[in-house]
Amino acid sequence: MSPQDVAALLEQLPDCRRKGTAQRPAWYVHDRLVARLEDRTTLTVRSTLARREELVREHPEVFGVPPRFERHEKVQVVLDHGAEEAVHAALRAAYDLQRRRGSARGGAAHREHRTQTPGGVEREAPGPGEDQPGGEPPEDEVHLEPARQLEEEPVRELQQHGVDHDREQPGRGERGEQAERHQQPAEELGQAGDPRQDLGEPEAVARQGAAREAVDAAAAEGAEHLLRPVADERRRQHQAQHQQSDVGGGSARRSGALAGTGLRRVHAPTLALRGAAEHHRPAEPVLTGAEEGDGTLLQVVEHEIEVPLDHADSGGPTVPLFARELVAPGGESRPHLVFLQGGPGGEPPRPHLSPLSPAWLARALQDFRVLLLDQRGTGRSAPLVDLETMTPQQQADHLALFRADSIVADAELLREALGIERWSLLGQSFGGFCTTTYLSHAPGALAAAYLTGGVPPVGDGPEVVYPRTYATMAARSRAHWERYPEDLPRFRRLLDLAAEGSLRLPDGEPVTPLRLRQVGHGLGMSYGTWDLHALLERDPRSPGFRLGLREAMAFGGSNPLYALLQEACYADGTVTGWAAARTLPEEMEGPTTFFGEHLFPATFADDASLAAYAEAAELLARREWPRLYDEDVLSRNEVPGAAAVYAHDAYVDRELSERTLAEVPGLEAWVTSEHEHDALRTSGADVLDRLLTMVPPR
Repeated sequence: MSPQDVAALLEQLPDCRRKGTAQRPAWYVHDRLVARLEDRTTLTVRSTLARREELVREHPEVFGVPPRFERHEKVQVVLDHGAEEAVHAALRAAYDLQRRRGSARGGAAHREHRTQTPGGVEREAPGPGEDQPGGEPPEDEVHLEPARQLEEEPVRELQQHGVDHDREQPGRGERGEQAERHQQPAEELGQAGDPRQDLGEPEAVARQGAAREAVDAAAAEGAEHLLRPVADERRRQHQAQHQQSDVGGGSARRSGALAGTGLRRVHAPTLALRGAAEHHRPAEPVLTGAEEGDGTLLQVVEHEIEVPLDHADSGGPTVPLFARELVAPGGESRPHLVFLQGGPGGEPPRPHLSPLSPAWLARALQDFRVLLLDQRGTGRSAPLVDLETMTPQQQADHLALFRADSIVADAELLREALGIERWSLLGQSFGGFCTTTYLSHAPGALAAAYLTGGVPPVGDGPEVVYPRTYATMAARSRAHWERYPEDLPRFRRLLDLAAEGSLRLPDGEPVTPLRLRQVGHGLGMSYGTWDLHALLERDPRSPGFRLGLREAMAFGGSNPLYALLQEACYADGTVTGWAAARTLPEEMEGPTTFFGEHLFPATFADDASLAAYAEAAELLARREWPRLYDEDVLSRNEVPGAAAVYAHDAYVDRELSERTLAEVPGLEAWVTSEHEHDALRTSGADVLDRLLTMVPPR
């Protein structure tokens, strides 16, 4: 069988479009690979795992599978060995698979697939129950359909199954694109559901196995092998593709450089990984898609494994642990950098494209593959879904498992599951505390450590920390009133309204005077004083003020961990005992002085979103916490690292950070007055570049 015969067959099929180069053409349906000509005698064909195994078993002389990709969902056809009917069967199977995937808008993989439009706006595919082109079944039925039926299906019947891919779709055209641009940006790129739930347990296991070899071999074999299951070398073909028929319809959505990296805007990839319930088993990825950009790809791989809820009880219940991995073009062999977000309870960023945000990520991708870890209790990792059904004691016992020591143990299981020997850490604020715990308990797993505003006060408890942060917040409060003197009488009026019970949030919840003093907690951030002024200059009766007041509150809302474990962050073998209340200085008793990360028993009583946890908070305050740091191990540290220490940090005291750094060899300090605590967000590329200059990637 010749390449011309292959082309003639494929080009009869609806939607099957030829792309690539003349020397290396490829055929796609709905932008999903059906087949690609490797050379004049070898053809790569996509198929289901079951179909691939069947073809290779029945026709070993025709079909080959590269040794590094034995479990890949593809076969290689040796054309000059003949067996025309078998080749036709493989091509028809691949065509049907990709046509159904593209048409099944309500399918499991497509249900959460989103594409990025100019300005960072995402478009979401129709959900379950919505119209599906061609009336095809959802994707979770595709792989379970017997593949043998496809062997007997004539080409003319396949033609009847096709849908008009080029037909104008609702919402297209100038008005449709304008409507898309005005949608609100989605929070996540390509979030994928649990394959075991969406596809059924047997199919999920099969797909996990099919993709594992691809990820394992990516570093050695290059980006094309990681992408081959999902986009089949689009990275090589982009330049040619965008000069051909796709330019007219897609160029507007693909333009724009990614700041600082040389990357181009890409649509949201949806690659997912689900680990086995047995937490020591290597996680096996399910590769479900990738989207093209303007000549390059930003790869996204989602990892999810099961880890013990309590690491002291490996036989007990497990919870999911999720991380999103980002890889720049050509970066497949780079070392891994794990980002640990601030908190407690803070989620890592869900990247936005054009320009790539946050800015530090663009800089990091120049040297690393970046893993954005959802710490337990955040994002898709061990979400706090059942707290309100527990007793206060059960709540406290459950929450005690969400500190830095458990986060580090989770990360270690993920590292082992992915087969990574060592990786580097970037810890922001609370993430720096976690990094220091990592250095205490698993330093051999680390190649380097980078901390930004997150060097903890090792050896000092909260009763040492809070007097210092109180003093900083008092100074910040005075500075704000000096900068905006007109704000002081406005705030006093708000205090009066709060005392009367007439200062309320949008849902009608009253705000007490004590709680009102939380609105200045952001004064330690780069734009905190401007944000506070923007709030206080509004009419307190206006909807805008009430909404802004809700957003300005430090605690409560969607992140109860920030309040519940705030003092526990500093509990290194101690009892916190409401340390912020015990150490409240006289200068902070004045009602016009703002609090930072300070909370009190009344914080829980005054906030409706925290009231359900008030008794648990009391139990946590009385709890004797285990050690977070091993000072002996830290004193013998050999892991190189660099730490940005902000001279006027309102949340992580400079002097206490410097005291810790003096006791940990290998950690270099950059003490700067140029930035505030949130510098990684506001000036991230510059901050990270400085740290990487101090301690180069390794």
